[in-house]
Amino acid sequence: MQNILINPGEYSFVEKYSKFIGQSRQVGTEDEARAFLDDVRGKHATASHHAYAYMILSGNKIRISDAGEPQGTAGLPIHKVFQGKDIVDYICVVTRYFGGILLGTGGLTRAYAKAAKGALAASGFARRITYRYFDVICEYKHLERIRHSFDGWGVEVVSTDYSECCIMRVRMTDDSAEPFLCGGLYEYVEVIRS
Repeated sequence: MQNILINPGEYSFVEKYSKFIGQSRQVGTEDEARAFLDDVRGKHATASHHAYAYMILSGNKIRISDAGEPQGTAGLPIHKVFQGKDIVDYICVVTRYFGGILLGTGGLTRAYAKAAKGALAASGFARRITYRYFDVICEYKHLERIRHSFDGWGVEVVSTDYSECCIMRVRMTDDSAEPFLCGGLYEYVEVIRS
Protein backbone atom coordinates (compact mmCIF):
# COMPACT_ATOMS: atom_id res chain seq x y z
CA MET A 1 0.00 0.00 0.00
CA GLN A 2 1.28 3.46 -0.86
CA ASN A 3 0.22 6.75 0.66
CA ILE A 4 0.65 10.32 -0.51
CA LEU A 5 0.58 13.65 1.29
CA ILE A 6 -2.65 15.63 0.99
CA ASN A 7 -1.41 19.16 1.74
CA PRO A 8 1.85 20.98 2.41
CA GLY A 9 2.64 20.71 6.11
CA GLU A 10 4.68 22.70 8.58
CA TYR A 11 5.45 22.22 12.25
CA SER A 12 7.90 24.04 14.52
CA PHE A 13 9.04 23.83 18.13
CA VAL A 14 11.92 24.86 20.35
CA GLU A 15 14.16 22.35 22.11
CA LYS A 16 16.81 23.74 24.49
CA TYR A 17 16.88 27.08 22.62
CA SER A 18 17.25 25.44 19.20
CA LYS A 19 14.33 26.07 16.88
CA PHE A 20 13.27 23.20 14.58
CA ILE A 21 10.97 23.76 11.60
CA GLY A 22 9.70 20.71 9.72
CA GLN A 23 8.17 21.21 6.28
CA SER A 24 6.76 18.49 4.04
CA ARG A 25 5.38 18.50 0.49
CA GLN A 26 4.17 16.06 -2.12
CA VAL A 27 6.54 16.00 -5.11
CA GLY A 28 6.53 14.05 -8.35
CA THR A 29 10.13 14.43 -9.50
CA GLU A 30 13.60 14.84 -8.06
CA ASP A 31 13.74 18.31 -9.64
CA GLU A 32 10.63 19.33 -7.68
CA ALA A 33 12.21 18.02 -4.47
CA ARG A 34 15.44 19.95 -5.09
CA ALA A 35 13.51 23.11 -5.95
CA PHE A 36 11.59 22.89 -2.67
CA LEU A 37 14.83 22.29 -0.76
CA ASP A 38 16.40 25.35 -2.43
CA ASP A 39 13.30 27.40 -1.56
CA VAL A 40 13.51 26.41 2.12
CA ARG A 41 17.24 27.16 2.21
CA GLY A 42 16.57 30.59 0.70
CA LYS A 43 13.81 31.45 3.17
CA HIS A 44 15.90 30.30 6.14
CA ALA A 45 19.33 31.38 4.92
CA THR A 46 20.64 32.08 8.45
CA ALA A 47 19.70 28.64 9.83
CA SER A 48 22.43 26.27 11.00
CA HIS A 49 21.13 23.12 9.25
CA HIS A 50 18.63 22.00 6.61
CA ALA A 51 18.41 18.24 7.03
CA TYR A 52 16.09 16.43 4.65
CA ALA A 53 14.79 13.21 3.22
CA TYR A 54 12.87 12.59 0.05
CA MET A 55 11.57 9.60 -1.82
CA ILE A 56 10.51 9.62 -5.47
CA LEU A 57 8.77 6.40 -6.49
CA SER A 58 9.58 6.82 -10.19
CA GLY A 59 13.13 5.55 -10.41
CA ASN A 60 13.02 4.55 -6.72
CA LYS A 61 15.08 7.55 -5.60
CA ILE A 62 15.69 8.05 -1.89
CA ARG A 63 17.94 10.87 -0.74
CA ILE A 64 18.85 11.58 2.87
CA SER A 65 21.05 14.35 4.28
CA ASP A 66 22.15 15.10 7.83
CA ALA A 67 23.28 18.57 6.63
CA GLY A 68 26.30 18.69 8.92
CA GLU A 69 24.68 17.09 11.98
CA PRO A 70 26.33 13.90 13.31
CA GLN A 71 25.80 11.00 10.91
CA GLY A 72 22.42 9.30 11.24
CA THR A 73 20.88 11.87 13.59
CA ALA A 74 18.83 13.97 11.16
CA GLY A 75 18.09 12.67 7.64
CA LEU A 76 17.51 9.05 8.59
CA PRO A 77 15.06 9.82 11.43
CA ILE A 78 13.13 12.06 9.01
CA HIS A 79 12.98 9.32 6.39
CA LYS A 80 11.91 6.67 8.91
CA VAL A 81 8.88 8.75 9.92
CA PHE A 82 7.60 8.85 6.33
CA GLN A 83 8.68 5.30 5.54
CA GLY A 84 6.75 4.08 8.58
CA LYS A 85 3.53 5.43 7.05
CA ASP A 86 4.34 4.16 3.52
CA ILE A 87 4.48 7.71 2.15
CA VAL A 88 5.84 8.00 -1.41
CA ASP A 89 6.71 11.00 -3.59
CA TYR A 90 7.47 13.30 -0.67
CA ILE A 91 10.12 15.65 0.63
CA CYS A 92 10.55 16.71 4.23
CA VAL A 93 13.07 19.38 5.21
CA VAL A 94 13.82 20.11 8.86
CA THR A 95 15.50 23.44 9.44
CA ARG A 96 17.43 24.00 12.68
CA TYR A 97 18.42 27.31 14.17
CA PHE A 98 21.10 26.34 16.71
CA GLY A 99 20.39 27.71 20.18
CA GLY A 100 23.80 27.20 21.76
CA ILE A 101 23.13 24.01 23.72
CA LEU A 102 24.28 20.65 22.34
CA LEU A 103 21.49 18.07 22.30
CA GLY A 104 23.63 14.95 21.89
CA THR A 105 22.98 12.29 19.29
CA GLY A 106 19.88 10.93 21.03
CA GLY A 107 18.43 14.40 21.49
CA LEU A 108 19.08 15.33 17.86
CA THR A 109 17.51 12.11 16.60
CA ARG A 110 14.38 12.70 18.69
CA ALA A 111 14.15 16.37 17.69
CA TYR A 112 14.44 15.72 13.95
CA ALA A 113 11.93 12.86 14.17
CA LYS A 114 9.54 15.08 16.15
CA ALA A 115 9.75 17.83 13.52
CA ALA A 116 9.11 15.29 10.74
CA LYS A 117 6.15 13.76 12.60
CA GLY A 118 4.66 17.20 13.13
CA ALA A 119 5.08 18.13 9.46
CA LEU A 120 3.52 14.82 8.40
CA ALA A 121 0.57 15.34 10.76
CA ALA A 122 0.07 18.85 9.36
CA SER A 123 0.15 17.50 5.79
CA GLY A 124 -2.15 14.57 6.33
CA PHE A 125 -2.01 11.61 4.00
CA ALA A 126 -4.25 9.32 2.00
CA ARG A 127 -3.93 6.05 0.15
CA ARG A 128 -2.72 6.38 -3.42
CA ILE A 129 -5.15 4.67 -5.74
CA THR A 130 -4.13 3.81 -9.27
CA TYR A 131 -6.64 2.77 -11.87
CA ARG A 132 -6.46 0.50 -14.87
CA TYR A 133 -8.72 0.86 -17.88
CA PHE A 134 -10.20 -1.88 -20.06
CA ASP A 135 -12.63 -2.18 -22.93
CA VAL A 136 -15.23 -4.88 -22.28
CA ILE A 137 -17.03 -6.09 -25.40
CA CYS A 138 -20.17 -8.22 -25.11
CA GLU A 139 -23.37 -9.15 -26.91
CA TYR A 140 -26.50 -7.37 -25.75
CA LYS A 141 -28.05 -10.58 -24.44
CA HIS A 142 -25.26 -10.75 -21.80
CA LEU A 143 -25.24 -7.06 -20.89
CA GLU A 144 -27.28 -7.25 -17.67
CA ARG A 145 -25.33 -10.24 -16.37
CA ILE A 146 -22.05 -8.43 -17.05
CA ARG A 147 -23.17 -5.16 -15.43
CA HIS A 148 -24.40 -7.05 -12.38
CA SER A 149 -21.02 -8.76 -12.03
CA PHE A 150 -19.26 -5.36 -12.17
CA ASP A 151 -20.68 -4.44 -8.75
CA GLY A 152 -18.93 -7.36 -7.11
CA TRP A 153 -15.60 -6.42 -8.65
CA GLY A 154 -15.72 -2.69 -8.00
CA VAL A 155 -15.76 -1.93 -11.72
CA GLU A 156 -16.86 1.53 -12.82
CA VAL A 157 -18.29 1.98 -16.31
CA VAL A 158 -16.73 5.13 -17.76
CA SER A 159 -18.49 5.10 -21.12
CA THR A 160 -20.62 2.79 -23.24
CA ASP A 161 -20.82 2.50 -27.01
CA TYR A 162 -23.96 0.81 -28.28
CA SER A 163 -23.28 -0.39 -31.81
CA GLU A 164 -23.24 -3.95 -33.25
CA CYS A 165 -22.29 -5.11 -29.81
CA CYS A 166 -21.89 -3.31 -26.49
CA ILE A 167 -18.45 -1.84 -25.81
CA MET A 168 -17.96 -0.56 -22.27
CA ARG A 169 -14.90 1.42 -21.22
CA VAL A 170 -14.34 0.45 -17.57
CA ARG A 171 -11.90 1.34 -14.86
CA MET A 172 -10.93 -0.38 -11.65
CA THR A 173 -8.26 -0.13 -9.04
CA ASP A 174 -5.02 -1.98 -9.52
CA ASP A 175 -6.03 -4.18 -6.56
CA SER A 176 -9.19 -5.45 -8.27
CA ALA A 177 -7.97 -5.68 -11.87
CA GLU A 178 -6.28 -9.09 -11.77
CA PRO A 179 -9.07 -10.85 -9.84
CA PHE A 180 -11.57 -9.35 -12.29
CA LEU A 181 -9.61 -10.56 -15.30
CA CYS A 182 -9.48 -14.06 -13.82
CA GLY A 183 -13.13 -14.00 -12.72
CA GLY A 184 -14.61 -16.28 -15.35
CA LEU A 185 -16.47 -13.78 -17.55
CA TYR A 186 -14.60 -14.81 -20.67
CA GLU A 187 -17.39 -16.98 -21.99
CA TYR A 188 -19.50 -13.81 -22.27
CA VAL A 189 -17.04 -11.01 -23.02
CA GLU A 190 -13.84 -9.99 -24.69
CA VAL A 191 -11.61 -7.82 -22.53
CA ILE A 192 -9.05 -5.57 -24.13
CA ARG A 193 -6.38 -4.16 -21.85
CA SER A 194 -5.57 -0.49 -22.35
